[in-house]
Amino acid sequence: MKQLFLLLFIIPLFCLSQNMIEIQLNENKRPIPKTGLNGNTIRGPSWINTIFNDSVKSMGPDLLRYPGGNVSNYWDWETGWFFDQSVLDTILLPDTILSPPQAWSGLSPIDIRPTRFHEALNQIDSKGIFVLNMMSSSLDNQISSLQNAIDSGIILNRIELGSEFNHNNPFSTIRFPTAGDYARECNTWIDSVKGLIPNTLIGVVAGNRGSEPSRAWRWNDSICSIVNDADALIWHLYLYLYDTDTTFTDKQVLAYPFYRVPLYEKWRGFQDTTSIIQNHRLWVTEYNLFDKTTEKVFTNTWAHVLLLSGINHNLLNNNLVDIMIQHNVSGIFSNFDAIDTQNNFRKRSSGYSSSIWNKQMKNMNYAQKIIFNSSIVDSVEYQNNNGLINQVSFPKVFGWKFSSLNQEKAIIVNISNDTIIIDASSVLPLNSNWICWTSDSIFAQIENFNYINNDTLFGNQNISLPPYSISTSINLCYNDVDMDLICDELDNCVSIYNPSQNDFNDDGIGDDCDDINLIEPNTNRRLFKLKDLMGRDVSVVTDFGIKVHIYDDGTVEKKLIISQ
Repeated sequence: MKQLFLLLFIIPLFCLSQNMIEIQLNENKRPIPKTGLNGNTIRGPSWINTIFNDSVKSMGPDLLRYPGGNVSNYWDWETGWFFDQSVLDTILLPDTILSPPQAWSGLSPIDIRPTRFHEALNQIDSKGIFVLNMMSSSLDNQISSLQNAIDSGIILNRIELGSEFNHNNPFSTIRFPTAGDYARECNTWIDSVKGLIPNTLIGVVAGNRGSEPSRAWRWNDSICSIVNDADALIWHLYLYLYDTDTTFTDKQVLAYPFYRVPLYEKWRGFQDTTSIIQNHRLWVTEYNLFDKTTEKVFTNTWAHVLLLSGINHNLLNNNLVDIMIQHNVSGIFSNFDAIDTQNNFRKRSSGYSSSIWNKQMKNMNYAQKIIFNSSIVDSVEYQNNNGLINQVSFPKVFGWKFSSLNQEKAIIVNISNDTIIIDASSVLPLNSNWICWTSDSIFAQIENFNYINNDTLFGNQNISLPPYSISTSINLCYNDVDMDLICDELDNCVSIYNPSQNDFNDDGIGDDCDDINLIEPNTNRRLFKLKDLMGRDVSVVTDFGIKVHIYDDGTVEKKLIISQ
């Protein structure tokens, strides 16, 4: 892969410029949404596991969600586990037994009390978003639990009132027969919660579902007209792929978010032009690909990472989206979970997606969409359930620039089979430091870090975007303590010179900082050529600046040369 990027230095500039695409910025500058992960860890580990917490930290989440989604509807905050069945039996109608999903019944309790979660947040450098139990707990009980949390030092800035009550599961339907029933109870809860924590932001379950005259057909109308002081509407977004979709071409798979996300925005009532929701933020507190294929052919692949990138792009296009939380942080399900708890906390596809996107957006203030010319627009056809053919236009390349007072970052995703070369000189600074992420196969299961390639590049012109790649840039270098030419914001071992960024166990901590002993490669090599960043030969080793060292064993390194 290093040889691929080296070609950019060697090929004459006039050859590249013939097919180079100059990119621009959309005039709209929107606030950066907070990003994060759903923190459902009922299958372990506990938040007291500091190694696990370090792995979560390596993904750079702004927010972690406690205790999770549907888990919260059965949750006892005091014990940090599900309510006993004897308690659940008393909640709904006398002849109705409220019980958690069967898959949860055999789980052994672990210590994931709010205080443990709070301790983990401090280690991870993240904040919490907390989901209250409106299904199987009372308002008095939850206010008492919130007070106990505050007394223990937990900061409650963001709160959700329950989870997915707009779904037609039997318990939700009994607890809240209509959207209006839920909305009116939300008013009571919001008054009590804000009486205790005046500055907290509160989100309510939202989203139209089903067709007329189903229970949730016009759910948002009731929520927005009845709920008085909600700050946000909660949206959960999943893209489904089935066995019949295994016949999709690569193009159909990777363009799928550009077909389905706009449809879900329309169906659920979340388009940012919809007048009734204008006074609310949108909190997307769960989203991912839901692979329903028998063999899970899309799960935990590089295609999965690219699909999540497409979802991210579409969510950023919605100016009301204020929070983007991917499902889920960890567990045994490769379909969703970012970290594999059974294999040394290595990342799965969701983990790579989170790590790449979160780190680009973290601590930034504004986002602007990158505009490409019409040559990168393509189209694809999908057949819906009624047999109708839908032709969908989509960008082969899409991206965003993120900015703060001191930094400029960008992320550009190429979901086509073409190598695309861009001129970013009107968008990004000359001292941009790029990392390009690719995989040798977009549909191979990601089993370890060797399945993901990353290469580096410098500058803002003649930037090569390989097929099926994600490229990130940061201005060079806001901080680079160890002088290894990897910005501290991206460096997996900040204090030790490690330009290779080797990470044997894929825990986000470089081997040189992780006490992992590896066999050192043979260093008996000779310098073959020395070039500058424009690909020109350099004969004087002592020239100041960054130089590309090409060795006789085929390895390539970038080094900072200090003039003598």
